[in-house]
Amino acid sequence: MTSTDNSLKSPQLPLLLVALTAAHLFGNCTLFAVAAVATDLKRELNIGAEDYGWLISIYMIVQGVIAIPGGLLIDYLGSRVVFAASLLIAAAGTAFVANADTFWMAFLGMGFIGSGYGLVNPCTSKAVFDHFPKNRRASAMGIKQTGVPIGGAVGALIAGAMVADFGRSHVLSFFAIIIASAAALALLLPRQLERPQLKPISGMMAVMRDKNLQVFNTAIGIFQASMYGMLANLAAFCREALHADPTLASATLSIAHTASALGRVSWGAFSDLVFAAKRKPVLLIIGASGTVLLFVMASVSANWPFFLVLVLAFPAGLAVAGYVGLTQTITVEAADPKLTATAVGSNRIFTSAGAGMGLPFFGWLVDNYGYTEAWIALATIFALGTAVVALFFKEK
Repeated sequence: MTSTDNSLKSPQLPLLLVALTAAHLFGNCTLFAVAAVATDLKRELNIGAEDYGWLISIYMIVQGVIAIPGGLLIDYLGSRVVFAASLLIAAAGTAFVANADTFWMAFLGMGFIGSGYGLVNPCTSKAVFDHFPKNRRASAMGIKQTGVPIGGAVGALIAGAMVADFGRSHVLSFFAIIIASAAALALLLPRQLERPQLKPISGMMAVMRDKNLQVFNTAIGIFQASMYGMLANLAAFCREALHADPTLASATLSIAHTASALGRVSWGAFSDLVFAAKRKPVLLIIGASGTVLLFVMASVSANWPFFLVLVLAFPAGLAVAGYVGLTQTITVEAADPKLTATAVGSNRIFTSAGAGMGLPFFGWLVDNYGYTEAWIALATIFALGTAVVALFFKEK
């Protein structure tokens, strides 16, 4: 079965899209469930904020480490096998954290959770590329990516509501059981009929030597620095620079996240329906509008009516944080069709690096120069990523 054999009217494709979206939902929910029970976790393990920070860091780090080998596994073994394995690994990690009585046991568990979720993106992206037609591919990619914010919201909401009555261990054990059960959704994925002819190491080297793909990965890594810098600091900016109360600051961040989820769907559909499945023009629109909006953010001051800040958060979230579905589509379309998961893995290395550098860089600028200069830097970074796409990336 290939993308040319199917259409979105095929009865199996809606079910496939449900399974792929669910993979992101169940793969991502544990991180935010852990965040919701963080106070209990720190108290029971007798750890401080720094140790807790390392638990989150290892979750992010292992996703970059596993990106390429995970992609190779998917290309050579098939999405169905790795789909099931990814959720079972994440479930095992969740169970480790649920029953942890030392920092290192929790650290190991978070590493497993990150490893499991690190396999989800290349796995689901490959499935979309293989089974959806080109003129609907970006829409499907965006829809399945909505599982990321939905999973975060569900994880935080359920864990936050249950922890007072049931405690950290029981809450996270419940999540482990649900995530393990979700591995059965792998049965909705078609079997892989074709595999790369190259040996795995040769396949990896073919992806890494693809100059056009690596140019694109560089641009998206730059975009990620701006995206994470904005989302991680928007609420703090509202409270510290604009003197907003915590409720309004949180509302601003919620609006940006909501817009991000909508962007994951709408930008892909815009590409499919308005630009006849051409991706680069839409990405340049995103880059230009995101750059302008970040410069506008630099001009925001405490003298602004706060409702204007709330309004600004929506298009900023749409452009600066809503492009992920589209960029994953470009990644798989720019690569060798039999090595799409490995290509997504290579992209993950750049996005992890961009996020890892963007966050402390923004904080350093705030500490030393202030928020205005930090927002200007993010706008400039986003403009740089846009320029790399415009000047050096060639869409097939």
